[in-house]
Amino acid sequence: MIHREYFKKGLTVMGMLALVLGISVCTGCNNQSIKETIATITAEEAKSGVVSEEGSTVIELNTDSAQVSGDGVQTDGNTVTVKADGTYILRGSLNGCVIVEAAEDAEVNLVLDGAEITNEGDAAIYVKSADRVTITLAAGSSNILASAGDFTDPEGKINGTVYSKEDLTVNGSGSLTVTSEKGHGIVSKDDLIIEDGSITVDAAKDGLHAKETLTVEGGSINIKAAEGLESTGVVINDGEVTIEASDDGINASQKDENAGTPYVEINGGTVTITMASGDTDGIDANGNIYINGGTVNITARSPFDYDKEAVHNGGTIIVNGEEIDEITNQFGGEGGGFKGGFEQGGRNGENAPEGFEPGNLPEGFEPGNMPEGFEKGDRPERPDGGNRPEGGGKRENRGGETDDTI
Repeated sequence: MIHREYFKKGLTVMGMLALVLGISVCTGCNNQSIKETIATITAEEAKSGVVSEEGSTVIELNTDSAQVSGDGVQTDGNTVTVKADGTYILRGSLNGCVIVEAAEDAEVNLVLDGAEITNEGDAAIYVKSADRVTITLAAGSSNILASAGDFTDPEGKINGTVYSKEDLTVNGSGSLTVTSEKGHGIVSKDDLIIEDGSITVDAAKDGLHAKETLTVEGGSINIKAAEGLESTGVVINDGEVTIEASDDGINASQKDENAGTPYVEINGGTVTITMASGDTDGIDANGNIYINGGTVNITARSPFDYDKEAVHNGGTIIVNGEEIDEITNQFGGEGGGFKGGFEQGGRNGENAPEGFEPGNLPEGFEPGNMPEGFEKGDRPERPDGGNRPEGGGKRENRGGETDDTI
């Protein structure tokens, strides 16, 4: 493995590595190609999850305390705080929290190598400050992160088992199980990237949640939550993503006003979404949906819901066992559409006329063909004074969080 200290030794080491890698070096040549090659090798090593203790700090977790071999770490009972740039290997069990509080330009790699961290009422891993943090799942390792009970953060912002204020990447070839009894699974207030690994999330709210862009590059992701993936932008390039959700499977909503129009973009991989009954959507975008490749398999009453446009450029779309060629809009948006069926209180088929089928409308029926002079305000007053029943109608950000809560 190429360690960080090697980069500090200058062009001599660069030249030696160039000879080993078979790269020609000449006077006046730009060293960018060498740096890019080294960066690529380092990234591939990290993705594989192969870990070397050389040049790393090892943290042995022991229920309510930790033993540290190396630099850059402070401990206070069951709280472990990473304070500096570097690689940190965590092993053992801790009833507490691991905090990253490093300089704004620091790059921190937390390697989980058989780590189990459980926190009652708070995040198991909390990234408070750094430039970028990577969680690597060591090869052959099984790791568990859990938050039990209600979150106790007085400002109500820390609401995930893994909660990061900075860019967060998860990679490696090991496995990770994340449980959040009352909140989200993995949260980033910037970008969240899943590069690899076998990840299982069981959360009360969102499985994976980012403020700007949530990108899946590979790995195997299994989520059971209210919402599976949520961010302003959701991009799936590869991997296997399996979601069981009770609200939205994938939700693109405005988490950051500077991040542009919310969108879902699927370019590859296999996405399987199974939705609970009721007012739920397989893929819900308060903006656009683009499916360019891969396989999208949705089992739901409402497979798609978007506000602007949806484009199917490639890949396979299967809805309720049937392959389709067009991304239908089930509710609202510029594309119109109608979500068929009755749900709660006359919307779930409970109060529908016997034998009623949503598709059996009178021939030539158009939703806009109301009686001449009809005004929406002419409808009979509701018994409840006109208040919409709880859960009724379309919300702008169904199941999502406002910016001040992430």
